[in-house]
Amino acid sequence: MSNDGGPDSIQTVTSQNVQDDRTVISATASVVGQSRSRTGQSNVYVFLCENPWPARNSDGSWAPWRDQAGNCIAGSGDCTNSYNYELYYCRDSGRAGTFDDLPPLLGTTSTPPVIRGRSSTTLKEAYFFRENVPTATTSLTIVDDGTGNSVTANWIAVPEVSLTNYRVYWGTASGNYSNNRELPNTANTFQVTGLQPGTRYYFRLTAIYSDNRVETDLYNEISIVPRDTTPPDFPTNFTAATTTISGEIRLSWDAVNGAVSYNIYYGTTLGVYGTSRNVGNITSVILSGLRSDNSYYFSVSAVDAAGNESSPSAISAGPISPSP
Repeated sequence: MSNDGGPDSIQTVTSQNVQDDRTVISATASVVGQSRSRTGQSNVYVFLCENPWPARNSDGSWAPWRDQAGNCIAGSGDCTNSYNYELYYCRDSGRAGTFDDLPPLLGTTSTPPVIRGRSSTTLKEAYFFRENVPTATTSLTIVDDGTGNSVTANWIAVPEVSLTNYRVYWGTASGNYSNNRELPNTANTFQVTGLQPGTRYYFRLTAIYSDNRVETDLYNEISIVPRDTTPPDFPTNFTAATTTISGEIRLSWDAVNGAVSYNIYYGTTLGVYGTSRNVGNITSVILSGLRSDNSYYFSVSAVDAAGNESSPSAISAGPISPSP
């Protein structure tokens, strides 16, 4: 392997002693035209796992837990402080998130395992303890936003210093959550968008803590069916004008975004409409058969695909006589 872009080149890169999914990569580099070189080594682990123990570092690097100097408590006599073994395992169950993964072990710098030894000739014993599963929340509610495609999750924040994130899970089958979103520890609400109106969704919540990124058990499952209950805007620029035919009047209005049809109401008393008519998705209609000696009150409302009806726009006109 070489680097032709500059004066320095890597002469050799070799892996040695591949064993138990681990190898050592050795690299030798030399400077062209000079008689000096440098050799270095690095441990490489082939460990395919989404959620390993120990957890990945914030910079993406990872290393197993290692026996090291000063990590044991002597039962009697001397304590063996050799670097003689490593420990790591995969917690991942294969599903999204870590709530159903194998539990992590206490083994960080702040919470080391208990290790005992009596002399350099006896076997060192290590006792690892399971990480406690903390609390996610004490309350979770899901509120329908009324748009048909979004709901809002609300929960009570847990006052724990080591809590770093919350995670909201949702899906269309109970116990099977195909979607999740991780949120900062300052969050106590989250709007879930992109939902299908009339489809039942199931929601749960977890919290994630800094020690080994421990994720809590799933908090109470809540289901909801998002429905569109938000009416469209009311029509504007509603006008009435007589035609050349007696007893006719032309009503016109501006189109409303999201409307699929319009309802026309009219009568001889304001707010009392004995006759109504759905005119479809048009913005102008001619009404006929009106008495030319009466004044009429007209109203138009917009209707969306979910059947929500807007508040009406009302005007009065009359007596109804033909235009000259």
